[in-house]
Amino acid sequence: MKKYMLIFLFSAIWIYGQLINAQPKISAKAEKLISIPGKICTNAKWSPDGKQIAFTSEHHNGLWKYDTNNRQISQITNDLSAGFGYSWSADSRNILARPLIIDNNLKYYMVKVYETGTGTEKIIVDRSRSISGLPVWSAQDSKI
Repeated sequence: MKKYMLIFLFSAIWIYGQLINAQPKISAKAEKLISIPGKICTNAKWSPDGKQIAFTSEHHNGLWKYDTNNRQISQITNDLSAGFGYSWSADSRNILARPLIIDNNLKYYMVKVYETGTGTEKIIVDRSRSISGLPVWSAQDSKI
């Protein structure tokens, strides 16, 4: 009787171990979505609705978006440092950024909102040397 009980116990433990370790097989291969010839693409961020990916190039210069519906890449802006610390709006239609302007070896920052569908941009703060930190959206994007 003890022999059968031990066999049952070890069998139950083995079956339970197999169930815990069972993982689905992933048959799809990884696919590179973002690539621009001659550029290093970095700092990719998904839009809140999951339909777009924004990204920048080396030194955070410029912003691009990848549209998952049509699988197309389009440039939003070529502003210097626009890709540093940018953020999506909650509705996924706009990107808030702090681009850099260099004039006579002096650095100035702006705060801009880029509309991702049309590429239009709205200046929130024009050329300033006193902007510290990064701009952020308020709740429901009502304020910056």
